[in-house]
Amino acid sequence: MFVAWFITLSVFLICIYATIAIIDGVKEKDQYDLEFLQAQYKNIAISKKIIKKQIA
Repeated sequence: MFVAWFITLSVFLICIYATIAIIDGVKEKDQYDLEFLQAQYKNIAISKKIIKKQIA
């Protein structure tokens, strides 16, 4: 009976650790994507300003 409880607890802890690791990976990926999109937005905004100056 002890072995069954030990295995159950071990599997539970492994699943929690795996979930935390996956969530941390997703957060890092989201942060990278957000920074990339912000840089693109900034470049687009600057490009629009330059185009407006050239037209005027």
